[in-house]
Amino acid sequence: MNRHEKNRFTFNQAFLSVLAITLLQTGWVHAAEETPKSAIAPPEDAPAQPENVSPPPEKAPPPPGEPSAQPSNDSAQPKSSALPSSPQNGLRVDNIVITGTWTPHAEKDSPVEIERITGKMLEQAGATNVRHVLEDVPAIEFRRTGGRFQQFQIQGLQSNHTLMLINGQELIGTTEGGTFSEDLLASPEIESIEVLKGAGSVQYGSEAIGGVINIRTRRGTKPLAATMFGQYGRFNTVTTFAAPEFRTADGKFGGYLSAGVSKSDGYDFIQSTPATNGFPEFSTKNVSGNFDYALSNSSKISLYSRYSDNDRVSRGGATASRSETISNNERAQTVLRWDWNPDAVSTFSLWAHHQTFQNDSRSFLSGTGVQTRLSRFTQELWEPQFQYTRQIGQQHLVTLGGEHDIRKIRGQNFSSPATLKSLTESAGWIQDEIAVLPWMDVVLGSRYTSNSEAGGFWSPQTTLLLKPGNFRGRFTYTRGFRSPSLSELGASFVEGGLFGIVGNPNLAPEKSTNYTANIEYYFEQAKIGASFFRHDVDNLIQSIAGTCSAIESATLGVIPTRCQKSFNTAAARSQGFEFEGGIRPLDWLSIETGYMYLDARDQNTGEYLFGRSRHTWKTRANVEYEGWNLTARLRYFSSFGFADANSNGRIDNNPNEVAPANVQLDLRLARTLKNGIDLYVGADNVTESRVQVGGVAPPPGEHLYYVGMRMAM
Repeated sequence: MNRHEKNRFTFNQAFLSVLAITLLQTGWVHAAEETPKSAIAPPEDAPAQPENVSPPPEKAPPPPGEPSAQPSNDSAQPKSSALPSSPQNGLRVDNIVITGTWTPHAEKDSPVEIERITGKMLEQAGATNVRHVLEDVPAIEFRRTGGRFQQFQIQGLQSNHTLMLINGQELIGTTEGGTFSEDLLASPEIESIEVLKGAGSVQYGSEAIGGVINIRTRRGTKPLAATMFGQYGRFNTVTTFAAPEFRTADGKFGGYLSAGVSKSDGYDFIQSTPATNGFPEFSTKNVSGNFDYALSNSSKISLYSRYSDNDRVSRGGATASRSETISNNERAQTVLRWDWNPDAVSTFSLWAHHQTFQNDSRSFLSGTGVQTRLSRFTQELWEPQFQYTRQIGQQHLVTLGGEHDIRKIRGQNFSSPATLKSLTESAGWIQDEIAVLPWMDVVLGSRYTSNSEAGGFWSPQTTLLLKPGNFRGRFTYTRGFRSPSLSELGASFVEGGLFGIVGNPNLAPEKSTNYTANIEYYFEQAKIGASFFRHDVDNLIQSIAGTCSAIESATLGVIPTRCQKSFNTAAARSQGFEFEGGIRPLDWLSIETGYMYLDARDQNTGEYLFGRSRHTWKTRANVEYEGWNLTARLRYFSSFGFADANSNGRIDNNPNEVAPANVQLDLRLARTLKNGIDLYVGADNVTESRVQVGGVAPPPGEHLYYVGMRMAM
């Protein structure tokens, strides 16, 4: 046992001892004899269930992963809040969140820091893809890869350290080091998006060491209704959606369906070159359905199913050998869930989750149509999961659960007999939310994960929540790990940017240590907050150009400098702070702003990491007056390194490696008519700021203007 393992073993012993002593001192053994009372009370003013449905027992905790009743809007708030309700102050402080603990809390009382984006905010942004609102979060930096795929970094950690979820269930599909998210359109089905800042390793396991983005979808709440919208913009950009919903008269059965398409001719910032230095031509289609049926007053079954199809066309190559790349990405996801309240103080939930992601990408010589490249693979996930939550006495809300993942990959990119094509991962976790004092909660959590390739790892988490009056303080320590993906272990193909990608079966798992602190204070019409974070990642997995062997490069038909292989190359540290605030100075005006300072470095060399701005500042202002709505979104990014042109491992101060600072401004003006129809116009990137689009110098920017209509029936 080496020194680091001894330190971890000692810490593990200490953590278990503290947990055991705490449980004994707070009366675990005799807790069942006490009068049941919520340790961290569920919201008292959560929206009522549909008419004519008998509610579950009053004291039963809500099913994990959702509030005590499914909200039909964003107005839920607990009575205990010292602030006016959200519709009055417009600062979204009393909304219900579940990401981070698996149990519902008012946003301001969540033990971990959560940023919540509502469905209304998607509308006001004129969003066609979730990235349009995610890039407004101060902690998130949006980047595009060499193949023009969108990726998100939370507090400076890599995009593959951010776990993407829909209704708490993982999205698979890896493209160029991050989860494929081009198909996440801004559908009316999205009720909210919850962003967990910092590690979520205990709750969500591998890939959540940098944060979590959880998209929560709506359920049908009305007897019969529908939402439709259509939007047209520059570059022949068209987005349309229709979303009907229903709920039977007895309230037992309901559903929310959504179908839509978004497409564009794309645009090229640099017309003088054959490559698409911008956003490729694309067409994305989404179909989804969310259904639930009450089997009894204490039992419910629900089904969520989603299918998406994304087609992309981009161009590249030298003038003499122009090429065209056509890519198709399809995702199919089905989640079956059963919730049961066996008694007044507990809930049991069972999930069955299946998902497939298929990628087919081909390149052709322009003019001749000769195929020069083929990349094709399918990823698959089978995942059963259970969770049990119980209120024990007046102080403990205990949650325990387990899951077993079966992951498979197959296709042209993984055709070698020696390539690993499947792996399994099993995990069990426990969490205790302890009400130590009326103004103090402690959350202790632990997860053990066993991966068929990476071995076992124990992830502890300790959180302290202070909540006297209108002050909130959150302090969290977490250890986590990320096992290498099947793509990182065994890929062998040429991607759309004509780079060779080679996996490495000898990769070790990444391990992280995370510290976060957050303080907030709420006024009657305003709030201010500050956050401090530090994330240390050991055995960082990176794909480095020029590291393939001569045989590997020759096999793929690329030169060695355009072939990259995965290695455990570095230890990274990302640390910094955020300041955020919001105010509603007038009934018709609300303003929210946030700033993040980031220091992200390779701990081995001390060099600053590529693709990260030191300073980001983001502001959102919203004006609502007599049926008019004006939304302005402003983003500032300081300069950052976008490419290592001379392969020296550091960011040099020259235009071939450093992107200039930029300011982006988006505007949208809407008018609500008396018949419930919204008409709107808008423009994104009004400042025509230079936008990074891959490993090339940011070209001159373009703006996108659009018009649209939204109707609720």
